Amino acid sequence: MLKTMLGAAIAWACVSASSLAQAPDVIPVEHFARLPAGQGLSLSPNGDRIAYIAHSGSDRYLVVQSLQTGEQDALNISNMRAFETFWVDENTLMARVGRAADLFYISGDLDFQALLTVNTDTMDAEQLIREGRDTGFNQNTAQVAGWQNDRSRLLLPLRDGNQHKNLYAVDPEDGNRRSVVARGAVNTRYWVSDAQGERHVRVSYSQDTERLRVAIEENDQWRTLIEERQGIIDLGVVGFSQDGEAVIISRTADEAPYANILQRVELSDGALGDIIFSDGRYDFDSVRIDPYRGYVAGVVIERERRERIWFDADLAQIQASLEASFAGKSVALIDWTPDRTRFIVWVGSEDQAPVYYLVDLSARSADPVRVTYPELFRAELPRRQSIRYPARDGASIPAYLTLPNTDGPHPFVVLVHGGPASRDYGGFDTLAHMLASRGYGVLQPQFRGSGGYGVEWEAQGWGQWGAGVMQQDVTDAAAYLQHAGLSEQICIAGGSYGGYAALAATVFTPDVFDCAIALNPMTDAEDFQRYVGERYGRDSETVRYWNRSFSGEVQDRISGDLLRSISPVNYADQARIPVLLLHGEDDSVVPFRQSRAMHRALQRAGAPVSFIPLEGGDHWLLEYETRLEAYSAIGAFLDEQVGD
Repeated sequence: MLKTMLGAAIAWACVSASSLAQAPDVIPVEHFARLPAGQGLSLSPNGDRIAYIAHSGSDRYLVVQSLQTGEQDALNISNMRAFETFWVDENTLMARVGRAADLFYISGDLDFQALLTVNTDTMDAEQLIREGRDTGFNQNTAQVAGWQNDRSRLLLPLRDGNQHKNLYAVDPEDGNRRSVVARGAVNTRYWVSDAQGERHVRVSYSQDTERLRVAIEENDQWRTLIEERQGIIDLGVVGFSQDGEAVIISRTADEAPYANILQRVELSDGALGDIIFSDGRYDFDSVRIDPYRGYVAGVVIERERRERIWFDADLAQIQASLEASFAGKSVALIDWTPDRTRFIVWVGSEDQAPVYYLVDLSARSADPVRVTYPELFRAELPRRQSIRYPARDGASIPAYLTLPNTDGPHPFVVLVHGGPASRDYGGFDTLAHMLASRGYGVLQPQFRGSGGYGVEWEAQGWGQWGAGVMQQDVTDAAAYLQHAGLSEQICIAGGSYGGYAALAATVFTPDVFDCAIALNPMTDAEDFQRYVGERYGRDSETVRYWNRSFSGEVQDRISGDLLRSISPVNYADQARIPVLLLHGEDDSVVPFRQSRAMHRALQRAGAPVSFIPLEGGDHWLLEYETRLEAYSAIGAFLDEQVGD
């Protein structure tokens, strides 16, 4: 019955949305560069209202909407970034927001996050936690460790004036009304609390001894559950089990391909218990916590497409019913009422922008409540496919291929993700779909060194920067396109590490690609590692992480000669293809000076280069103006260099 009624509701949604303008044959870049019209949706406890973050041009709003009347109340929050919303009760809404700022005593810009508490009757808003006499330096005051007293108080990890990260119970309407419920130390990383807010797990890590310790408080005493030496942290506590008798940890499996797993650690004696999730091939992407019951309820994993796997039997049954109803679509349960009768559901596919639905199990209905990209709602977008292509050594490289809806061959873009230990995901992709809609094929390689495919796959990229296997896999993507007859004109593009890969191709294999686009790239590994050391400490885990990535080994120091040998800025005289450099002036990950130095080096070498500083731009293009400027410049550059 649920399947039938939902199918009818989806058909009705297509008719009711006909008032939206039909998409033009050539889709303007603004439609892809826009930030989502609906983001961070949440459902009020009684299921009568939703809250979300809406973007319109450069304006950003926090919106509360009645599901019965459609009436909306909006709060302009354009002066801050916004990520998600959640409800405390019918009258109190929380929003996770952020901003970038620089501090004179820390190298580079920093990203700060905080909680905004909103009275949904008046739409008055206040930042929940502010600096005070009992508050130390807190870059992130939006981490929620749990709830206390039936959600009447939030449990927040906060550093005090001595920089000890304690766990506080905080009144969600007034952050000044707070009290310490458990004490931490300078080396405390984070806290996890049980569903009742009564038991608290403290996770600490010492940079000096490289010791990770997980402990639980009992009778005002701390009992160690786990203690290990880890040069680079590989273990995390993600939450409590459904039965409340264990914490669930994430760690690397003991067998190849060494994908991450979830495992119980019994509270009674700290013994390792059952493995509750292990894919055997892919890493899971994230863990889902039930917002009202407070336990680990499921995981999200990207196999050939993104999947949601629930340990909670009721949620698993609902997920299966919805997937049957939205046949061929990707379905995600985003939020739900305490009685699990109403759900906010995200529905996406490989050729359409996502839509949010309200699913009412009692009424057996599904109604669209928010379209993420309204201008693209009726557009016939190219379909992104999951494929594999051969590397020169016989390895099979996973990738996403997006072909324009016209006959080929097409000019192509090999679009490289950041990280490098990150990955792309299937479904709607603003940049890939924008390029394909303009007649460019797009291939997104998940080269060795990428995350998501197990540590064995990722580790093959350690020490392989520059001309190593990570770069070879990207170069082999171009060979695949040519051998398959898909393209002869190929540009390489990417952001962050992907921008580095584009520049590495420019100087180390200058005859493979026809042009290169680098957004917020690292160009000088020696300067970058110095920047990381200044920011986090020369003996920090972060420095060790990057040393392993650059050299292949976990160590405190690596050779400057090695760092210089993999830095494109030192080989600008080998560049011959046109290069477009773009960099956000407020980038908090890769300093702006990296692209400025590369631009000067290419100019001195007489190489064809254009440099666009993105004023106010961050590392992720979170502002409409900078995203539009970047997307427009990329499109114009491609049209000039390889366009038909």
